Amino acid sequence: MQSVLLKDHIIAPNRARRPNNAIFVNFDDKTIPSEPLEAAVTSWKKVCVHPNDVKAEQQLRQ
Repeated sequence: MQSVLLKDHIIAPNRARRPNNAIFVNFDDKTIPSEPLEAAVTSWKKVCVHPNDVKAEQQLRQ
């Protein structure tokens, strides 16, 4: 049964992968990134077209 579930990809089969957007941080890491990855910035610039997206980004930067 498990091989069938893995083969069919029941959860989010059509979801686009976003491999460059995440920075994983462990509890024992000494530093925390203060800037996003460059690939994530580039991706955001491609999809940030709605005025609400621009407004939300400006609010987060404040």
